[in-house]
Amino acid sequence: MKRFTVDDPQLTCRAVLEVAGCTCTVATNDSGLPGVLEPFRSASPRDCGEFEMRVMVHDEPGEPNRLPHFRGLHHLVFASFGQFDLFVFDLEQRRVSAAISKRLARDHTFWHERMVPIIIGVLGCTVGVLPFHSACLSINGDGLLIAGPSGAGKSTLSVALAKLGFDFVSDDWTYINCVSQFIEAHGLLAPIKLLPDAIKHFPELTNRQVCVAMNGELAYEASPESTFSISVARRCRPRWLVFVDRTAGDNAEFVEISPDTALAYIDSNVERLPVQLATAAENRETIKEKIATLSCWRFRHDGTPEDAARELSAFVSRQLVGASA
Repeated sequence: MKRFTVDDPQLTCRAVLEVAGCTCTVATNDSGLPGVLEPFRSASPRDCGEFEMRVMVHDEPGEPNRLPHFRGLHHLVFASFGQFDLFVFDLEQRRVSAAISKRLARDHTFWHERMVPIIIGVLGCTVGVLPFHSACLSINGDGLLIAGPSGAGKSTLSVALAKLGFDFVSDDWTYINCVSQFIEAHGLLAPIKLLPDAIKHFPELTNRQVCVAMNGELAYEASPESTFSISVARRCRPRWLVFVDRTAGDNAEFVEISPDTALAYIDSNVERLPVQLATAAENRETIKEKIATLSCWRFRHDGTPEDAARELSAFVSRQLVGASA
């Protein structure tokens, strides 16, 4: 078995990225990788978390279309995509070290739709980012977080809202950090994932194939812009948190909920951190508490995504009118 080392003198190709509001410094020996990561290129560093990524690209063939295999030990997480493609996350040092094949290094889809979300998902807690299981839409910069269990219809509702004029930010995971005294929500370049029955509501999916998503579910994976022609925003400032609840009944209903109820839900959807990351845990608590102090509501409905989107859009309009009165 060959041995690969992530040696700084060999990593002469550099790039500075912005990922979920954080600055990522990349060093690699492969001149093509910065171009692959170009959509994340940072025009100017932001005053948020920072981490680094060292990527040694080798000449082994690699293995295509492999799902990741994860292992963890205290503050270290290992993700392998086959025998010759390995990523090591050091949460204490806020560093990603990788030895990967050129095939994987030049795979745009792998980086944009899989690896960058994995990186910020694993390292997020140590760089001041909370990965939050929710969709996110924006209207004139005001953010709407849509939470709920898997299968509640967050993704279909997100597309339906975006088709009504909201900016799409994310449909499954939203990445939240603190900027000054406020929280900011970020999306990445991952496609929208829609369960197979979404084709009943969106004819744009007619000529697309269902595939196996990274979580093992069968789903359509579609680009917001090219598939649905909807507007995309990379970030917004959240103002509302709405929990979607599919329930039998003729009328849609909005019920305001307390910060404690919202915080209990948020707590149930984040992983525990090892004791070595006490500071990261404290920072994450601050973000959770700020999310819970948004205007929080439970939205009960039993309609189509289009019906629910119209109800939710009207609710947001009422909220905006009330705030300006």
